[in-house]
Amino acid sequence: SYLTGYSQDAVDNNIQVENSKTHAGVEEITSRPISKLFLWSIKTTVCPEAYIALNIPPGKTTKWQAIYRFYTTEQMPKSK
Repeated sequence: SYLTGYSQDAVDNNIQVENSKTHAGVEEITSRPISKLFLWSIKTTVCPEAYIALNIPPGKTTKWQAIYRFYTTEQMPKSK
């Protein structure tokens, strides 16, 4: 599935997936805005795929950061 609803702000590139049965989760945060967001799944896997757009001229470089944090849902603060 192609997902929408995010902005051109990097703050929207914070994705969390949690398994309520195992109480395990993963969070992905990147420093660039999302250009496309897809979600695919099979019986044992759920995978959000956030793409970022890069436009790097020849001979130039760029940097971005992706952070992955694995946790149990007991470690996450509850939303207010």
